[in-house]
Amino acid sequence: MFTSRKNRILLSVATIAAAGIYAVGGSFAFLSDTETSAQNVFTSGAIDLTVDASSTFNGLVCRQNQAQEYVWLEPQGENPPDPEPAHYGQDCAIAWELTNLLPTHQLFDSANLKPGDNGTTVASLHVATNDAFVCLLAADYADDDPTLTDPEKKVDNTVGPGNGELGQNMDMFLWYDDGDGLWQTGEQEVDAAQNPDTAKNLLDEQAYNLFTNDTAPLTASTTAYIGFAWCVGNLQVANGSFGCQVTEEMNEIQDDRISSSFAFLVEQARNNNGFNCDPPPPPPPNGECKWEKECLVVEWLEVTVDENGDEIENYNYNNHYDDDNGDGTVKYRFKITNRCNRGLSYVAFQLPNGSEAIEPEDESTYISPFGNNYHVENTTNNPFYSIKFETLGPDGIKNGAMDEFIFTLPLTKPLDDDPKFQGKFGPKTEKFDLDLEECPLYDDIPEVKGDKDRDHDKDKDKDKDHDWDWWWNWKKKDNHGGWWG
Repeated sequence: MFTSRKNRILLSVATIAAAGIYAVGGSFAFLSDTETSAQNVFTSGAIDLTVDASSTFNGLVCRQNQAQEYVWLEPQGENPPDPEPAHYGQDCAIAWELTNLLPTHQLFDSANLKPGDNGTTVASLHVATNDAFVCLLAADYADDDPTLTDPEKKVDNTVGPGNGELGQNMDMFLWYDDGDGLWQTGEQEVDAAQNPDTAKNLLDEQAYNLFTNDTAPLTASTTAYIGFAWCVGNLQVANGSFGCQVTEEMNEIQDDRISSSFAFLVEQARNNNGFNCDPPPPPPPNGECKWEKECLVVEWLEVTVDENGDEIENYNYNNHYDDDNGDGTVKYRFKITNRCNRGLSYVAFQLPNGSEAIEPEDESTYISPFGNNYHVENTTNNPFYSIKFETLGPDGIKNGAMDEFIFTLPLTKPLDDDPKFQGKFGPKTEKFDLDLEECPLYDDIPEVKGDKDRDHDKDKDKDKDHDWDWWWNWKKKDNHGGWWG
């Protein structure tokens, strides 16, 4: 009995303890709080350039009349001129309200010009919300002479597209204006090194750093003014005024017409320390510098000529190079793409007989711009007299991968006009005859006196430094700022 009672008491105590634990566990809670941050959003900023303009022509201003039409009138608040100039009251298109530019907006549109005529245009630039860098780009320049008048025939017998003389006899001046259209003390020229100058020099494929790292960005929500002054004759730039001086007959400009296109290119200033208005190097011309077969694609990307102190004589036309020291160089850069699934084992570029590359050296390891390693044979007769790059490592480029090969030759011994190229991948090889003459880069390599005649295309040489069509098309896109033609 005693034992049994004791057990019941212990059991009862255990039951109460268990109940106590249950009660404590059921009533306990941590201290807590909740704060909610909702609708978190990243929103990109915007760069939007808007422009308005005003202009003058021989003392008259392009402004709206009572019918809200833009015509040439006396400055606001002044009396009409007496006698009235021939263009008084005529329509003008060189003024508009603040807007995004379209091809119909023009900075200049003056016809029937005579020696001594002059005028100005002031464009105001506005960027909202974000500071921006701004470039002024001029391209598509043309100076045409459609007909020859009798007085003109006495001094000029050229006629047709590109044969005008107006651009050479018309001066222009660009400056940072304060909005009044006058050149005044304290205001700065745009690119003072060549300003003022002829219209041809200022409008023929030029890039002007208006607001860049070299100056300062255009501050958001402020207005900047760029002034353009022009004169058929010699432009006289003085404080507060412009003069136009004519010192001789200019019959050679009769009926001539110049035209040019302009674009304002804007880019964000923040986090853009490397920005400038210089055009980036153009991509290689499609088709003319590219050769392809089933697997391999060969592209001639670049050629760099270093005369090393010697001069190129009459370079633009005859393209002769007088290598007195024999140490001028020409550097070639080719890109090779392998579209097949076997790794590239080697590439070989045929060299002129008896010559060898200056760089890379024979038996050296060439490290490509893509970080791949190649053993160099400079020179070898396998598969032909060439500089050869053999892949080091387990496998070469394949499945659409590409690599670049750069080598330097003496300028007295550049590549032949149609050198051979061969690449091997797996058990297969592909061999090319590279017709370098069909590539515009060919014309950057001068003929060396006493060497073979390279038969350069004179027109190509004349224009090779001004092939900006690709750039002009690129920068006229909507996301690169306003433009007009």
